[in-house]
Amino acid sequence: LTSLVALLVLFYFTLHIRWMAVVNVFMLGAVGFGTIPPLQMYVMKKAKGASALASAANISAFNLGAAGGVVLGGKAIDAGFGLASPNLAGALLSGAGLMIALCCMVSSGRQKR
Repeated sequence: LTSLVALLVLFYFTLHIRWMAVVNVFMLGAVGFGTIPPLQMYVMKKAKGASALASAANISAFNLGAAGGVVLGGKAIDAGFGLASPNLAGALLSGAGLMIALCCMVSSGRQKR
């Protein structure tokens, strides 16, 4: 998620440079595709008796985040921040997801003690 936030912010600033935009689009796809399996495995590992429910809830949260990103990106454009502003909205949303994931990991670590 940290890489996703960094790439979205970088994309905001390099959008006007064609070759960098192409590299950023490729990297966003690779990082975005690579983000879901580790998080899914973490959820499955923690959901001891209800792995199917946890898996469904996790993927639903990803879909909700995608829909929220579309709404936030549209609101940013509508507010007059420019066509590149959805990248920053996506970075904020990914950053929020990162904070939630870190809080869950810290909380899980404290429960083990």
